[in-house]
Amino acid sequence: IEVVGLLKQDIYTADGMTHGKRTLIVSNDTFEELMGEVGYSTVLVQLEESISEGQVKSIIKKIPEQYLVEDNREYNTASTYWIFTFFVYSFIVIIALVAMLNIINAISVSVTSQFKRYGMMRGIGMELRQIKKVIIGEACVYSIIGLIFGSGLGLLLSKAIFDSLIGSHFEYATWEISPSNIIFILLFVILATTVAVESSFTRVRKMDVVSQLS
Repeated sequence: IEVVGLLKQDIYTADGMTHGKRTLIVSNDTFEELMGEVGYSTVLVQLEESISEGQVKSIIKKIPEQYLVEDNREYNTASTYWIFTFFVYSFIVIIALVAMLNIINAISVSVTSQFKRYGMMRGIGMELRQIKKVIIGEACVYSIIGLIFGSGLGLLLSKAIFDSLIGSHFEYATWEISPSNIIFILLFVILATTVAVESSFTRVRKMDVVSQLS
């Protein structure tokens, strides 16, 4: 028998797991040849959300008793999935805001601690645009190192959590690296770094050079 496809989950179980069993989906002729049974078939029906409980019971009553009917509507996890997704992404947004504030604060503290140094640079004739390049260079080094370590450790932690909470329970689930998420993180770090550089440079531009040199 030639295998033409493999399903990621078992459509005949509520949780999608095989539970150690193997399910073959074949043609009617092949099934009759292997099992010696005829007239066996399965019909899967997906109902619209607008259907009422009375309509469902009416449909079931019209089905002859010799047929087995399984009502799996209680296994519909769409609403649970969206609620879970909402809370997870809300938590991610909070983490992202904290990360942005941390980047801005770290660069701002670094610039503040070197005010006297920047004052000396301006005193000997260095232009503001040159000082801004110094701040940009420092901010880029900080952001790149944080991005490398953060993304690396984040991916390892994500894989470990996935294997522990999902992979160990759902055999068909696979962990994959999302390029769109990596690009989003990169753009987010660039935005945070830009805001940090501009806010820090504004303070340097407004500082009193004489007071820093005294």
